[in-house]
This record gives sequence, structure tokens and C-alpha cells, in this order.
Amino acid sequence: IKHQIRVHFGFGLSCPILGDHKYSHLDKLAPQKLQSDLLQRLHVRQSKVRHIPMHIYARSIFIPQYKDGRNLFVMAPMPIHMSKNLQRLKFKK
Repeated sequence: IKHQIRVHFGFGLSCPILGDHKYSHLDKLAPQKLQSDLLQRLHVRQSKVRHIPMHIYARSIFIPQYKDGRNLFVMAPMPIHMSKNLQRLKFKK
């Protein structure tokens, strides 16, 4: 299902992914409404929240028997915007 993780976080857990404006509201498509302390730590005003990129990331992906019976393993670094915001939120040193 397309966007399954985003839907589960946004609607199933009522915990939308930061920057996911599509699945932050049940009845409308609008920028997320963030708490004032979060806005301060991210150094952003509520009027600019729509510019926050989505904070979803897969460090690695494994695809078994991708080509000619061989497995494919791909690793990716964390996006810079996400790393910086994790530092601002004190989730990362």
C-alpha cells in the first residue's frame, strides 16, 4: 500500500512524521500544527512549517535475489536536514 508507514503513523498512532503534511490531518491537506517548544528548538515559525522536509529515513535496504539470484544491500547516509534537526532536538550529539 502506498504511503503505508506514513498513514499508520499519522492516523493509526496519531503521531505524524515531522514534515508529513499529507497525513497530519484527517480532514484536510494543510501544514502540520507543531507545539511552540518544538518550533523554538527547530528554529522555525509556525507560518514556515510547510517548508520542513519530511523526516523519514531508511538507513539500509535489503532486496533478496534482486538480479541473477544475487542479493542487493544498499546503505544510505542520513539526510543532512534530518541530522541537523535531531541535533537541535537533542536526539543526536
